[in-house]
Amino acid sequence: MDPALDKFVRSLANSAGPPNMTRVEAHSLARLLNRTLNVCTSRHIQQSTTALIKLILPWSHARAAVFDYVTSLSVASKPRAADAVVTEATARTYELEGLSRARDQTYNLPSSAQKRLHALYTIHNVFFALRALSPSQLPPTYKTVKMQDIEDHLADLITRLWRLSCTRGEYPVDTCGSEIMKLFDFYLDQNAIDHGRINLLRTMAERADDGEWQEALDQIAAMDEEKAAADQAAAAAADLWTLPHHHGAAEDPWYDLPAANGLHMRRTLGSPLRAAAFPEGGYNITNGGQEADQELKREVTSLKDDLLHALSGPAPAAQVQDIDPLGNIIHANPALATRNPWGFSLQGVKKIKELESSARRGAGYAGVPPLRAELNPFSSRAGGDVRRAQDLASRGGRGGRGGGGVVARGRGGLPAGSS
Repeated sequence: MDPALDKFVRSLANSAGPPNMTRVEAHSLARLLNRTLNVCTSRHIQQSTTALIKLILPWSHARAAVFDYVTSLSVASKPRAADAVVTEATARTYELEGLSRARDQTYNLPSSAQKRLHALYTIHNVFFALRALSPSQLPPTYKTVKMQDIEDHLADLITRLWRLSCTRGEYPVDTCGSEIMKLFDFYLDQNAIDHGRINLLRTMAERADDGEWQEALDQIAAMDEEKAAADQAAAAAADLWTLPHHHGAAEDPWYDLPAANGLHMRRTLGSPLRAAAFPEGGYNITNGGQEADQELKREVTSLKDDLLHALSGPAPAAQVQDIDPLGNIIHANPALATRNPWGFSLQGVKKIKELESSARRGAGYAGVPPLRAELNPFSSRAGGDVRRAQDLASRGGRGGRGGGGVVARGRGGLPAGSS
């Protein structure tokens, strides 16, 4: 079996989950794709389009397998010196799918340019057929996928196949420059892809009749490297928004202080600077291990911006890992001396006392003493968290009362059950 075909079949048939294809089914799909690239009638393109939309596109690993295989077939169709006539003994299996055998037991292969163009036509048709379907017309498997991810993946493959098609042949008819320009006019009219990609396709199309094959391969390799770097950066960014399963682990250096989730305090008390003690053991986070939704990302980002604006001096956001509710910077660089693992500073304590005094005066409570720790509704246990934390803060603050400094981890999780 051809190595590319073997890899394709194994990728689809050996996966533990969807699309749950057998080796026979995966091999049948490969034969359909090969037949389409060889003959490329409207019936073949429609059959391939239907199969890919129903069986492949909802799952990223299945898309990757099909896209790699189609690209490998296009790369294998490099420009050659003349029309190719082969026999069953000299041809690879996929090269003969759908072709008619002559009386002398030979097969006439399509030109290399035709076959690369057929690959482009096939994925092009899948792209626009998918966009034409309404949500109610899509299979149920599409309910849990992001359509934009699929369209982006298809657009990337179209760009690669487009580049392979924009190559000068070794003999006059082995080119497809006019077909490429017609296709480009269609993309321009449909306004279906972004402006940057349109400009890239235009540049390629204008050189369709004189593009060098090796130059095309080098450019595709550069595209792959760029995409791999972008995917890696996107994965790292996504990790930043993955909610922890638990907030307030015993090994955290601030665990013994009356800490609070700043976002939760903002939602419940209106200010992240007023916080209650953690319950023993901390909180389990709702949706722990999942990526924060867009609303949560906006609120966390807004909260961090608010806290940054509260600082006496500006700090570059890229250098800040977190901000505690007292205004202390937790730098991304742990070597910086201003990092404060206990979450309070004398300057911060002074500032919050001033804010609390101002708030009490404005509310008409001037002269009324603060609520004693044992009456704090957030600490119901005897010798509770607040008094224990105040003692730690007092000793950690070089003899001064720490004022119950708090830390808000701005990563965004809410206590389980909170809204």
